[in-house]
Amino acid sequence: ATALEDVVVEELAWEEFQENIQEHPSVARRMIRTLARRMDEMLAKADGLNDAMSDRTRELEYKSQEAQVAQRASELASEKLRVAQSRVDNILRSIGDGLLVLDSEARVELANQAIADLLDVTQADLVGKGFRELLAADDILSLTGLASVITGASIKAMNVTFDVFGQSRKTLELTASLVLDDKGSLE
Repeated sequence: ATALEDVVVEELAWEEFQENIQEHPSVARRMIRTLARRMDEMLAKADGLNDAMSDRTRELEYKSQEAQVAQRASELASEKLRVAQSRVDNILRSIGDGLLVLDSEARVELANQAIADLLDVTQADLVGKGFRELLAADDILSLTGLASVITGASIKAMNVTFDVFGQSRKTLELTASLVLDDKGSLE
């Protein structure tokens, strides 16, 4: 800061300003040049700020567009997943054969309505139960476990006696397959 910047200057009336310029033309020219240079500097700074703001605005618009594209892709993927899940659910509901899906610990993950009807229970009664809990105590699978009779990746046409909640014994023909993940391991 210069000493002149600290001086309080009163604003002159237009007429008085014109008289001062006419009395001191060389000082007036220097003042005008100084003011013009400062205005040019201020305009250059303003242009720089304007350019920076324009760049930032473009960057934010691009990020906003990227976010919108990502959001739309997520919505499309969710919709495709919902449609695929609905299709699988419809297929499982329409299968006339009883279907039990067991997890890696032989607990029922999914039971379709056909198996629930065959066993005279609800689907909810089956889900979460251990497979052995559904079998008659004297059934070979109950005695030895499911893993002992699966050779390779499936069981074909084996008679199994179910006795869910000790309500009624039902012997059904069982076909079983292991579901492996993409690495060949049990899911």
